[in-house]
Amino acid sequence: MRRGGATALATCLVLAALSGCAGDRAGSAAPPVAAHSEHGEHGEQRSASDPYPGALRDDGTVELQPGGPGDPVRTATAAPEPFPSLNPGDIAFLQQMVPHHQQALVLTDLAALHARSRSVRALAERIAVTQAPEISLMESWLADAGTPLGHDGHDADHSAMAGMLTEAQLDALAAARGARFDELFLRGMIAHHRGALTMAREVIGEGRNQRVKELATDIIAGQSAEIARMDAVLRAIG
Repeated sequence: MRRGGATALATCLVLAALSGCAGDRAGSAAPPVAAHSEHGEHGEQRSASDPYPGALRDDGTVELQPGGPGDPVRTATAAPEPFPSLNPGDIAFLQQMVPHHQQALVLTDLAALHARSRSVRALAERIAVTQAPEISLMESWLADAGTPLGHDGHDADHSAMAGMLTEAQLDALAAARGARFDELFLRGMIAHHRGALTMAREVIGEGRNQRVKELATDIIAGQSAEIARMDAVLRAIG
């Protein structure tokens, strides 16, 4: 072979080798990352029921639970917070205060019909607006704690509870009109409120549930202020 031809052949062999190396390097490049909309982090197929990281729970909240390195993030469901336990003092207070408040609403209903004084009607309305939601709250606490209400509504005899009006007193109030009604209502509701204060102070000392104690504290503050207002109105109309 002539010298020029050998040189040309060697050049061709070197170029071919270089081209092959480049091709190997190009072929070893990492494939593009698959989208996560249909596949998991490792390329596995994600079922339609598998919660995607960050999915909403039924209560509208999201709680993420991280896995190990390389594992997908999963949603975790938090256990519901149990209702704080009620001791006998808490239970007795709630079971008695519900019908106690219910009788107060009987009195305020009568005031809406028969009170002559605008001040009396305003006081009665305020009492009703405050105590009706408190009844629902106390009943829900008893239900959440799995404790029966322990009363039979207006038909049960609760006259032994502090401040409760007797049937005779209720009948006299329902029959009264004008200034006589206003006087009987104020005297009866003041005594009723004072009974509630006694019950609230007892549960603060004997109860354990913090929410029950907070309600009792609110009752003491609110009904003490209402007693002062009713005393003032009673003196004015007397």
